[in-house]
Amino acid sequence: MYRREVTCSYCYHSGHNKRGCPKYKEHEASGEVPGHRKLAQRKCSYCGETKHDRRTCQPLHDDKINSILANRQWIQLVLRDCEDNGLGLGALLKITDPYASDKFNLAMVIGFEWDNLFIKYPTKGWIRVKNYMGDTNRQSFFYEQGLVSFRDEHCPSKVAAHRDDSKWRDLKLQGTLADNARVKVVSGVEQDLNKVAPGRILNGGVGIEEWFKDRTSSEFHNNY
Repeated sequence: MYRREVTCSYCYHSGHNKRGCPKYKEHEASGEVPGHRKLAQRKCSYCGETKHDRRTCQPLHDDKINSILANRQWIQLVLRDCEDNGLGLGALLKITDPYASDKFNLAMVIGFEWDNLFIKYPTKGWIRVKNYMGDTNRQSFFYEQGLVSFRDEHCPSKVAAHRDDSKWRDLKLQGTLADNARVKVVSGVEQDLNKVAPGRILNGGVGIEEWFKDRTSSEFHNNY
């Protein structure tokens, strides 16, 4: 495939651009570059500071590390709460209809969608269940699979997207799954979920790169 050779907008020679132009660098060092032809300083797309880019940004690196540690801590809190309340493979749940408190269905925990267990989306369904649905009057019954979570009870004590992850050691849950009005464990099991969860999930790094992909730091607009 044909590719057109790069032409410098400063010296008009081919083979390099303005930023890599030897003549521009020489004139810049001697102060000969007119103001309107000077290159704008490169700024990091994450923190807004100059002299580095996103790839080498230390604030971004630090924020990612803190988010990994916060995610790791939150996952441990969630799993511990599940274990303390008997939630594991084979546990039986009672799920109340959100629109009618006198209606409910039973569901059995049959697995986990571990990649959905992420501090930034704490209400996302990650517990896979098999729902038993039916109408005794019509003698009509069927099974349906779905995902549930314990929503607000498993949210961090501050909204995950706006909390300071550098304070991950102080992280707590808003409540316990026993407080959830919609989903109740009616027949629990004893299970060490740390032995069930994949190591990559327990390490806290899953979802971090995607979360930071197009984000800017809290200081971006102050620095830009």
